[in-house]
Amino acid sequence: MLAMVKIAVHGSYFGYNFGDTLLCRIFNTWIKQSGPEVRTVLPLANARNQLAIAADERGLAASLSADGFVFGGGGYFSEAVNGGFKWTARAWMRHLMLARAVRMAGKPLVVLGVGVGPVSNALLRQEIVDLLDYAEEVFVRDEESASALRDWGLKRDVRVFPDAVAVTDLKEMFSIRNAKKAEPLGRLVLHTSGHPSETELGALRQVCAWAQAQRDVEITLATDGMARRHSIDWPEKVAADHPQLRMKIRKYDGDVAALVEFLSNADGIVTTKLHVGIVGTNLGVPVISVPHHGKTARFYRQAGLPERVVEQSLPGWEATLGALLDQWRSGDMSQVKRRLSENPYVPVLEEFVARRSGI
Repeated sequence: MLAMVKIAVHGSYFGYNFGDTLLCRIFNTWIKQSGPEVRTVLPLANARNQLAIAADERGLAASLSADGFVFGGGGYFSEAVNGGFKWTARAWMRHLMLARAVRMAGKPLVVLGVGVGPVSNALLRQEIVDLLDYAEEVFVRDEESASALRDWGLKRDVRVFPDAVAVTDLKEMFSIRNAKKAEPLGRLVLHTSGHPSETELGALRQVCAWAQAQRDVEITLATDGMARRHSIDWPEKVAADHPQLRMKIRKYDGDVAALVEFLSNADGIVTTKLHVGIVGTNLGVPVISVPHHGKTARFYRQAGLPERVVEQSLPGWEATLGALLDQWRSGDMSQVKRRLSENPYVPVLEEFVARRSGI
């Protein structure tokens, strides 16, 4: 009889953000499928996120008996747009303090599918390098991340593979049927941060201005996070500012599978963030990206879709966005499914678990 193996799964599970929860859910699923007697534990997650991610246990005490640690995908080694001391302190408390404890305990560890850089704090950069130098295996999700690590002094080889969401068969994982029905109106999802910057709001206003001349487009204002301290009310404000438009509002309730299915039924997506766009691209839904963070544009270059990115820092971005929206409305925007590669993560996780079980 095979011995039970316990694997600690770590990621950015500290809030209720769709992309972060989705990544943790994906890695948790892969790990549990990697052997017949595998249990998972989330070292620092709360009860609600344990349920959303579907892990068996949670808590730092429970993770101390883990046979190995997996730091799964996410951008938690990439400084937030507003950066500064607050982000540095969070990165240390949420991720790097745990990483140092894992190293001190001599626990086996892999780091898979993370985005790296920019990071302005030199001590934090060195802590990340030390973590990755210790890990048995390291995958980063783009060439820019690998380049940043080389610049920071990491000597070991780092493998580059796309974001884990981009290589997952989402329809199979979430049992999504191909049930999209033809509708007389084009269903355009408009999505941004929970508390958007004025720049992001400018992109929303531009889409709404374009939509005023379209009689065959219906917009759904969609969120991908849940409020903790401050309410997420930008959809209501945008809808109130444009009463003449056909608009619906869809608020994220923490159900990852439901949001994936909702996006699969869209005809097009305009987003300022990363993972809603990756999900849409994976599912074959045309996506226009107006990125708020540099990490977002990296994905579209990797996917061979750089023309779908509208950089608001460039002159004439409004015309570029309008031209892409016209292209989408005319049906000329390709809906080719872009699952970027065969899944490189599962074999690594299977081998990692097998070594822990003595197979």
